[in-house]
Amino acid sequence: MRALLAIVLCVLLAGCDLGDDRDLCCYRGGMTYRLTYDGHDYFPEKVEHLRCFLFSGDDGRFLRELPTVPGRPERVDLSGLEEGDYGLIAVGNLDDYGEVEGLAESVRGLRFGACDFFRDTPALAEGDQLYWGAKRFHMEAGCANEFVTELSNIHCHLKVMVEWEGLPPGSGSYYLQLSGVHEGYDLFPGDAWKLGERLFPAYAGGLRSSVEESSLLSLSLYTEFVTLRYTDEDIPSIRLWYGGRAQTDLIDLKRVFRLWGWYPDSTPVQEYELRMLIGRDGSVKLSPSLDVGVNDWVDGGSFG
Repeated sequence: MRALLAIVLCVLLAGCDLGDDRDLCCYRGGMTYRLTYDGHDYFPEKVEHLRCFLFSGDDGRFLRELPTVPGRPERVDLSGLEEGDYGLIAVGNLDDYGEVEGLAESVRGLRFGACDFFRDTPALAEGDQLYWGAKRFHMEAGCANEFVTELSNIHCHLKVMVEWEGLPPGSGSYYLQLSGVHEGYDLFPGDAWKLGERLFPAYAGGLRSSVEESSLLSLSLYTEFVTLRYTDEDIPSIRLWYGGRAQTDLIDLKRVFRLWGWYPDSTPVQEYELRMLIGRDGSVKLSPSLDVGVNDWVDGGSFG
């Protein structure tokens, strides 16, 4: 009797809303993406859109790119898939910073390469705030086939403020240059490394510079770099340019990261602040906060 009642209910609900996860008689599977830290899902605040690449589970062949559900960027409809094993790799917020490559190969050849350059230079421009997630799953007939993938934060923010003990050298455009940032990722999850329960893609390609242009505001400069993640060993150096001339030496930030206890490999969300004070003699002092006052300065040493 109960089995007959269940069949009748499914027939009656044949017109149910396919976007409603509760209608399991009609909805036959989906992947939900989350960005969870400290018990809060930041996906609605941080991720605007996803690109999701579907692969076969047996030989890793690229099958197709799956769209997210309209109005629900965290959700991918899997109801059209046949029974079997699959892999789904997602990249969030990819706009114009780079390209996903290797789709003609198997999942082992999947790469991301940054290719948005600063004007006509070989230096990279500001990056996208990228997120990444990968999941193997099995579609089984007669089951709900509901899956969840936790995204990882795969970009780095570095906020920089520059001040002078005296007056700045002039008005107009200044350029801050980071040297030694990664240009690509290996998106194959088999090569990823784990931090807690999260996966982070291995790096691909080499190291490049990244450049940001800034203008004076109240005799100070403020800019923010968005790049791929740093590692404990690959921490960039920084230099300020104005009027075609270097205003500082190339400052290796690895030293001050160690001094301040910043270890990127063990940091799931990389957000850093750096304050530079250029002395009248050309030396540079560094502090790990933009908001320090004269009496709160945490000295990272003098450079130059």
